[in-house]
Amino acid sequence: MRAPLITSLCALCASASQIDRHSLVARYNPTRNASSSTTPIQVGNGNFAFGADITGLQTLQPWAIMSTWGWKNDSFPTGMSLEDVLDYTGVSLDNHGRLVEYMFNGAQPMQQWMISNPNRVNLGAVGLVFRSQSGEVLNVTEADLTAVEQELDLWTGTLTSKFQFQGVSAQTVDNVGVTISSPLLKSGQLGLFVDFPWNDGSLKFSDPFVGTWNNASIHTTTLNTTTRGSITAEIAHTLVNSTFVTSLGGDAFTITRDSPTAHRYTIHPTNKESSVFALSTAWGLTPPASVLSPAEISSSSAEVWEEYWMGSGFVDVFTGSSDPRADELQRRIILSRYLMRVNEAGDFPPQERAQVQQGWPTGARWGKMSDPSGQSSPLLIWQQPHPLVFANYEYRANPTLSTLKKWEAVVRNTADWMATFAWFNTTTGFYDLGPPLYVVAEDNNYNNTYNPAFELAYWRLGLGIAEEWMQRLGEPSSTGLDDGLDLQTSKLTTEKVWGAWNISNVWGWDFPLLAMSAARIGEQEQAIEWLLHPLFQFDDAGMPVGGVRVPTPYFPGSGGLLYAIAMMAEGWDGSNGTAPGFPAEGWNVRAEGMSKAM
Repeated sequence: MRAPLITSLCALCASASQIDRHSLVARYNPTRNASSSTTPIQVGNGNFAFGADITGLQTLQPWAIMSTWGWKNDSFPTGMSLEDVLDYTGVSLDNHGRLVEYMFNGAQPMQQWMISNPNRVNLGAVGLVFRSQSGEVLNVTEADLTAVEQELDLWTGTLTSKFQFQGVSAQTVDNVGVTISSPLLKSGQLGLFVDFPWNDGSLKFSDPFVGTWNNASIHTTTLNTTTRGSITAEIAHTLVNSTFVTSLGGDAFTITRDSPTAHRYTIHPTNKESSVFALSTAWGLTPPASVLSPAEISSSSAEVWEEYWMGSGFVDVFTGSSDPRADELQRRIILSRYLMRVNEAGDFPPQERAQVQQGWPTGARWGKMSDPSGQSSPLLIWQQPHPLVFANYEYRANPTLSTLKKWEAVVRNTADWMATFAWFNTTTGFYDLGPPLYVVAEDNNYNNTYNPAFELAYWRLGLGIAEEWMQRLGEPSSTGLDDGLDLQTSKLTTEKVWGAWNISNVWGWDFPLLAMSAARIGEQEQAIEWLLHPLFQFDDAGMPVGGVRVPTPYFPGSGGLLYAIAMMAEGWDGSNGTAPGFPAEGWNVRAEGMSKAM
């Protein structure tokens, strides 16, 4: 799901906002006094995310530094090469007289290599180094830290950690730049380390951490200490054929490699007269011309985050509400917006790419969970109409010919493939979907499933959007689609789902989907219950809990929550009144800068 696009579809909102956004956002600043074993606190910008433990860095736990651009391929299986990748063939399935190749059930070991590659890279770790008064490096655990306080300032994207070590205070402020304030700097007892893990695609959903730190012999790092402008040192990290560069600047320091066989480097501040040390870190595929100072990083972060909070749609369900659940729901809204901005607002947000698939004569198929090369999970079709919905929301926000032209090729090719995929059933006189296909739940037999309800409804909606799009461009109507929705049948179906579904096996965006269904049939109280269901959890940092079936964080839960809140607060096509998805009693809901849902 691409909830940030959908929930932030306004032009810049007026600065004289009726909602006190700053106070409301600051109310939900996450605080911790101990590390979490399942989720970090994060700072980032959508293309780059830095996960921190209680020290504000990765001192005690190897939380990841991840990016949208940090990908690599593992070595090919023994005896195989790029030609084997290019020659890879999966299984060919009959699609009602049309033979279509799907990229699965191919020969091993190339099949597993295709599943595992390319894989996203944990770029490294930055942490504190503690020494005794005699200079010996100490093995510090969290139990050695006292008076621990950590707070994430959501409004500026700044993470501050304070604690005492052996009775002496230390403070770090994290914004990809790092500032340490501690008397231990003067005595040489405090420094920083930078470490680099091995990454591969062999494991999935098996560990909250990314990368392994005990495979030093199969990857390399190279240190360059030639000063270049604001850059004091650079480390090139090479995994197979991919190289990533970490550039370091800021206050004066020296850097040494811990051992010839390790990829960990220790940074030693050189000014022994100061109790403050500031370090800038830049991460990329190539060396940058310069690095910003920590102060510049902090200023830039504050400016960008304020623009984000003030320049997009906003919903306040807390101020003036008497329902005690409003506080928790508002917390989830604010933290979900922050985390989606950090993790899903980059140049390549959701991993969905279009491709022309062998066997289909026209159109582009949008795969699910694809990598930048376009490889994709096969047989799923429920995501295919997504681009049509995105296009329609942008047109609602900016209904111009320019918008129509911008999306024309995407709309046309998306709908062309949808029309081609549906096949005419001469027995019934209607067009059918599947088989073969996997339903959205991915738990069916793909060889004998016809017309699953979610996909069928979404197909009709998508084709209707495409038809209207072409009419706006002056092309004649061709499909003659009608609304096709009986409200009473919808209500009975929704209520049947509530009673029949195994809710203990539900997670992620299922709960927001149930909430939206409830709101649209007039069951607003039930909508709130679904969004705050005990099995739909968000931890203290706002991370959506994946439960037993998927890892935490599972961000479709965040995206689904935001979409549901936006729809319930602003309304949908055909709705009436203010905040039609919320109960009339106990809730004071205000929405700014948003458009109605479809």
